[in-house]
Amino acid sequence: MKSTQSRFEIENSYYVFFVMVIMESMRAFNVLGTIGVLAIMASDLLISVTSAHETLVLPYMLGLVLGQCFLGMLSDRYGRMVVFIVVLNIYAVSTLISNFINDLFLLSLFRLFSGLTSAIGQITVRALVNDFCDLKVGGVILSKVRCVALLITGISMFFFEYIGLLHGWRSFFILNTIYCCIV
Repeated sequence: MKSTQSRFEIENSYYVFFVMVIMESMRAFNVLGTIGVLAIMASDLLISVTSAHETLVLPYMLGLVLGQCFLGMLSDRYGRMVVFIVVLNIYAVSTLISNFINDLFLLSLFRLFSGLTSAIGQITVRALVNDFCDLKVGGVILSKVRCVALLITGISMFFFEYIGLLHGWRSFFILNTIYCCIV
């Protein structure tokens, strides 16, 4: 019965769709958002844009690669819900701590933690659809979720640049933490 109810909610609930879109776009939201604040960060910290890129984007991408490799296995072994909650909390805390750090090495380290954990959204969305939907319905749901997620992430670069100009590059981390907490 639970499987049928869950399948019905995944296929028909706007709330579930909205949460899946947020989870799906969390990774790309973080990557594209950094592009909008790189120049602002570089001028504020008196470093080059290349150094800002090395501090914000590269550690995140390295963590993302490692996270993609291990989070699915951890999720299968210890349970999706437990791993999802623990990893999402680590993501929120590491992103929030990044807001207060001035040392570039520590900032890179916390960006690595953010990357390790940000893959949990996409992994969970695919696992939910795979567990509760057949191939045809699951493909349609994933297409819709991905389409809306790409629209959100496409806008995020410009949004973060605008917010960064108004409130500084650290606002990127606060907004990412809030975005994570919405899930």
